[in-house]
Amino acid sequence: MKGYRVLLGNLQDATWYEEIPVTRINFSHYLNGPGKCDISTSPNPAENNIRNKISTDYIKPGRSTIYIEKDGIIVGAYILWELFVIYPSNRLRLIGEGLWSYFRRRIIEDTVTHTNTDQFVVAKGLIDTALAKTGGSIVGLSTTSTSTSSGVNVDRSYYNYQRRFVGEAVEDLADRDGGFDFEITSKWVAGSSPPTISNEYHQYYPRKGTLAEVVFDLDANLTKISWQQKAQKFVNKLYMVGAGSASDTTLVQSTNIDSFAEGYPLLEHKLVKKDISKESTLTEYSTRELNKRDQLYEVLTLEVDPRSVETRLGAFQTGDLARVKAGRGFISLDKYYRIMSYDVWVNEGANDERIALNMSTVEATE
Repeated sequence: MKGYRVLLGNLQDATWYEEIPVTRINFSHYLNGPGKCDISTSPNPAENNIRNKISTDYIKPGRSTIYIEKDGIIVGAYILWELFVIYPSNRLRLIGEGLWSYFRRRIIEDTVTHTNTDQFVVAKGLIDTALAKTGGSIVGLSTTSTSTSSGVNVDRSYYNYQRRFVGEAVEDLADRDGGFDFEITSKWVAGSSPPTISNEYHQYYPRKGTLAEVVFDLDANLTKISWQQKAQKFVNKLYMVGAGSASDTTLVQSTNIDSFAEGYPLLEHKLVKKDISKESTLTEYSTRELNKRDQLYEVLTLEVDPRSVETRLGAFQTGDLARVKAGRGFISLDKYYRIMSYDVWVNEGANDERIALNMSTVEATE
């Protein structure tokens, strides 16, 4: 299927069992998120032994992994969370989420306090502690190559009575003014025998990605473009409500007065983070959120030509900044956007491969 292979593995370590026959593949990557996959196997179970392996616990949601390979490169790694059988079509669907979804199902059960500590150390510590718990390690996930120096220090306390999710805590730490990007990468270990997959957690400051050489051009390598401007989420004054009650509530606000001169009226919004009691920390979140919201929200979706050298799978990654050119009809664009996510669809029957990217303005991600 156009150079694709789908491999099933064991969630408890980095081993994989074998390739399975598939007819359709859909997978996605999200910046600072897990992404998803939805895979359909061969529709005739009588011609392969997958049926027996399902009945013998070979393929089980919550304990199996799905690796997607193209042309010898791992392009997606997922945890199998759902198995879906359709009869009489005899179609088996394997539905999963990226490896990061595991940490959205892990709890911080011991109190942890950091004072004036690099944010990378805090995040890595949360991951390391989760992996060190009995039964807590998955896919041989390593943090040994994870950067521990961003130059941004924070104060953080995670109390045992809060029972916060590990994934939520890291995502919150990353999604603030002065925050960072993160991901889990998967690749073949060169020269390993039998072939082994390496999975690693990485952190990036100030952001992941590069200034991509590719230009997404409607006259060259785009097959479809969808562009929207939305003001439903436009905010120029943001209130952030923190810990406490009544008059003791921690409260900060951020305002963009420049938007008044641009013709916008006062548009307000409120967000609540009751686990934060420190005003400076709450201000970091308020500033970050206002930076996202004090502008028209642009929704840009591109479908690219997967056969083009410029836009084939692997020519870009989430986090990259790329120039988009489109001058057709009502659309007139020539500016840089950031790749926030992308989806890939492969259909063996139609001999078809599609790639769609979701992009955001650079300003909205700073």
